[in-house]
Amino acid sequence: MFAKNSKAYSVYLLFRFVSSLAVSMSTVLSIVYHLEVVQLDAFQLVLVGTVQETACFLFEMPTGVVSDLYSRRRSVLIGMFLYGLGFLMEGALPWFAPVLLAQVVWGCGDTFITGALEAWIASEEKDKPIDKVFLRGSQMGQIGGVLGVVPGTLLGNINLQMPLILGGSLCLLLGLVLVRIMPETNFSPAIEERQGLLKDFVCLFKLNLGFVKGAPVLLALLAITLCGGLASEGFDRLSTAHFLDDTVIPVIGPLNSVTWFGVISLIGSGLGILASQLLIARMEKKGLSAEPVWSCPPAPGISCAWFSSRWGGAFGSCCWCSCWRGLCAPSRRACAGRLDERPCG
Repeated sequence: MFAKNSKAYSVYLLFRFVSSLAVSMSTVLSIVYHLEVVQLDAFQLVLVGTVQETACFLFEMPTGVVSDLYSRRRSVLIGMFLYGLGFLMEGALPWFAPVLLAQVVWGCGDTFITGALEAWIASEEKDKPIDKVFLRGSQMGQIGGVLGVVPGTLLGNINLQMPLILGGSLCLLLGLVLVRIMPETNFSPAIEERQGLLKDFVCLFKLNLGFVKGAPVLLALLAITLCGGLASEGFDRLSTAHFLDDTVIPVIGPLNSVTWFGVISLIGSGLGILASQLLIARMEKKGLSAEPVWSCPPAPGISCAWFSSRWGGAFGSCCWCSCWRGLCAPSRRACAGRLDERPCG
């Protein structure tokens, strides 16, 4: 794709690959773990998801201060260590309260990484087309996600706690490696003159608010993310229970109920990689933007999966949703990344 891959670009691809592998390994059977080991009921499952989403929302601005005022690299490193700590806590302590607290920990870690990673690579690689950088990163993430499903599923068949513990350990290891190899040469703080943490926070909030008002596309992205999160929360948290309780899951040789969830992830991720590659080829051929892609909703698939009591319909619909989620996310990142180049007046 590029004549010469710089260190920052290589580190970015490495991060996307390994972090996706670790997160995929940890989460592929996490709801099954919540149901069968922690023994959460439907209300507790939704509460766990709601706490995680709320933590991501509440910590978004405070963690953004680190990225915008101090260091994007530092923000990514903190996020990676919090991811590892959260997964370790969730896997090692199979009770409702620690699982709830773990969602806050790794949800906070996610806010340290999101935005900071994209801003870091965009500033380090200003001479590269950012759409293609994000889409290549997405492909590496999808490949890592596919590979992470395999050990996560195999380990889950032995013990449902093992994928979370090993995935969390891999996040911590990646954080240690990034401390040594992750460069940052083009960072400039959003506020040059510091006035104290609280005043800097208020000033940064006003600056970002003005930026949002001057960027209608960003408002659209925020609305899409909010609506998508609200629409998918019940599906994300209760679809596994629906599969286990309301459908007859076929047992074919080694394909038991645990393994089938890994198969769904594998097929969805594989379709996402194929769709992402087709998108890149189309962009390279016609010079198109990635913006229209995230307008393709997985809502029909969610509806079919939720109301279908037949295994085949629910299975196919979940694969469809997984595919589109993997494709829409990098498109939103690419669109948001280009906002750095637009005037915010």
